[in-house]
Amino acid sequence: MKKGISLSIGFVTIVLGALFCVGIQGSLAALLPTSSSIQNQAPAFTAGPSDGGSSVATPTTAGNNVTFTATATDANGEQYYLAICKTNAIGAGDNVAPTCPGGSWAISTATNTGVGASVTYLTSTPDATANVWYAFVCDKVVGGGSCSSTSQGSGDVGSPFVVNHIPTQSTPSTRAHAFLDANSVGYWQFEDGTGTTSFVDKTSNHNGTCSGGACPTWTQEGAIGGGVRFDGVNDTVSLGNDIFTNAQLASGSVSLWVYVNSIASDFLPINLEGVVWVGQATGLCPAGNWCANLNSVNNSFMNG
Repeated sequence: MKKGISLSIGFVTIVLGALFCVGIQGSLAALLPTSSSIQNQAPAFTAGPSDGGSSVATPTTAGNNVTFTATATDANGEQYYLAICKTNAIGAGDNVAPTCPGGSWAISTATNTGVGASVTYLTSTPDATANVWYAFVCDKVVGGGSCSSTSQGSGDVGSPFVVNHIPTQSTPSTRAHAFLDANSVGYWQFEDGTGTTSFVDKTSNHNGTCSGGACPTWTQEGAIGGGVRFDGVNDTVSLGNDIFTNAQLASGSVSLWVYVNSIASDFLPINLEGVVWVGQATGLCPAGNWCANLNSVNNSFMNG
């Protein structure tokens, strides 16, 4: 009898043990998903993107940084990258940063989900004034990440960023010297500098002179290098008499760069005594035309 009881107890124990194990295994199978059911989700913008307000109203001066910022969250808890692309195209990386097929302005380092990402682009002179950008956030996942849809921000902190180019002044050119030869009678560059009363003739000894309040003001805004600005009242540069002969006038030419703010009767901004002067002489030149009147006594350019 005792033997029978012993067998019964052993049988029951074995059966219960089998049921217990089967029940636990079934519960584990229900709780653990298969590898095929785990899907990676792309991160999503929760703030931004922004270019920091680089706009027409507040452009970024060439040589300074544009700072792009954004915040994103990833449903799977992975880190993410902020990519600022030049075109509306992005390629996710395999546990590395994404790439922009059309070129990138900047791509951030990996950033924890929910934490703000920041990256800068250094502007330069070759950049256009307005530069369009497209922002993406892509997660950092082994086997291949996923990227969000594009965003360009909004308002003054959105695309494009604007670059202000600083104007540059080139070294004054002396290319006009190439036209000088042995037959040149006179060449006055008017690049003698501030406060001068003597204007050098590059071809001979016919240096120009002025006196007191009748001297023009030197300026850097000449057509070729510097120049002189006449007040339209009495400023004069005198070169003396007898520079040209009638024979030279018959076969020669005179040229000069003149920017005239306005023309009035008897307006004489330049008076090259006995050679050339610019102004207006009513009745001698048809209205609206530049005219030349050159002879050994009265040599002039005039505007009617």
